[in-house]
Amino acid sequence: MLYGLAAVAMSFPVVLVASLLRDGAPLLSWHFLTSASRPLAAGGGVGAELFNTLYVVGLALAASVPAGLLVAILRREYGWGRRWGPSLEAIADFGAGVPSVVVGFLVFVLVVGDLGWPFSRGAGVVALFLLNVPWVAASSMAVLASVPESLREASLALGAAPWDTTRRVVLPSAAPGLVEAAAVGAARLLGESAALLFATGVNAVGRSWSFWAPGATLAVHVFAVRTEGLMPDATAVSAASALVLLAMVVAALLLGRVLSRWFMRRSGLA
Repeated sequence: MLYGLAAVAMSFPVVLVASLLRDGAPLLSWHFLTSASRPLAAGGGVGAELFNTLYVVGLALAASVPAGLLVAILRREYGWGRRWGPSLEAIADFGAGVPSVVVGFLVFVLVVGDLGWPFSRGAGVVALFLLNVPWVAASSMAVLASVPESLREASLALGAAPWDTTRRVVLPSAAPGLVEAAAVGAARLLGESAALLFATGVNAVGRSWSFWAPGATLAVHVFAVRTEGLMPDATAVSAASALVLLAMVVAALLLGRVLSRWFMRRSGLA
């Protein structure tokens, strides 16, 4: 029975990928990856959307990973907020589970509405930052809690300062888990569309570096083309875009696994 249930569960992603390959594989080419999309004509690509994905997700990760890790370190290693620490952890767990569309609507009301920001890459970075910080904080606290307490006690007994203990003992031991958690967070952000619909909009421009330019990502592009695309090859474009997005997600997870094993070998854990 267990083998049968496992086979049924695995059949869904297999069928999904097979369907995407059938519809989108013929369209995949260097031209598709680098050319601009065509809202009303066939033969468009995802060059701008691919650039926006790397731009928005990259900036969001660069800001949210250090912020979430800092919160985890202050809480787990320095006892920050001893009285309300459990409440802080509960808030982090709750924030990691909040539906992304709620975060997107919050950004739309406060950032786009009240602050007057345009639908842009900047608003998208804010939305992904708010989504990822609770995830990074919650996962990092769990990883730091898994480091044996004896390592901290041995370092402090030898006269190391608390920050040196954290920097030279705790973080190297936790690095494999922290890297894998960051990779999972990156994969989550790559596939995010609900929040970005309220922040970046569905339009994309050329590869400019403007923070305020329209910044529809690949995930948003897949949703927009599949639901309201007017180009003749909308089905093929959405399928090919989904394949590119799926490849980016797999690459992020594999990179996280490779870096995690490298940190394990470097710290002598493997």
